[in-house]
Amino acid sequence: PRGIAHHGNTSQLLQRKPFFREEVESNTLGNPASEILLHELRPRYWFAAHLHVKFEATVKHGNAEKNSTDENLGSTATPTLASGP
Repeated sequence: PRGIAHHGNTSQLLQRKPFFREEVESNTLGNPASEILLHELRPRYWFAAHLHVKFEATVKHGNAEKNSTDENLGSTATPTLASGP
């Protein structure tokens, strides 16, 4: 999701993928539609592999009322961008 770099170890991400720096700084790295879904659905876990690098991040959702009635949804999402070979 767009903006996810700001919820994890950004320095480590940029050490492995320095060409992401401009997009991280301009908040254009990632998918804007996924960002909306992440904040609306507030899943307990979120996995993505588009950037081809392992990057763990934790998004802490506020205490606002959830849009979903699913009792299994958690209060944090931990997106992980899977690493390539």
